[in-house]
Amino acid sequence: MSDRENMVRQILSDHLGKSADELHRGTSLQGDLDIDSTEMVELICAIERSCKITFPEGAEREVKTVGDVCDLIDRAAASPVG
Repeated sequence: MSDRENMVRQILSDHLGKSADELHRGTSLQGDLDIDSTEMVELICAIERSCKITFPEGAEREVKTVGDVCDLIDRAAASPVG
């Protein structure tokens, strides 16, 4: 498991009160974790602060799984600033 995935799992764990051990790349944010749209926006903001990155507008609609969150972070980190 990558450092990035561990970090995402820990943020989710802290935010949702779930054990990080329960979270894997294929874990569905809505189906398995019952995250609603408001919680998703809060989660995206928490990840942006934690990783010191900015996601594109509407990023919360892109992510369906823990793995999608990791991939979104990778894309945002690789994008040039400004």
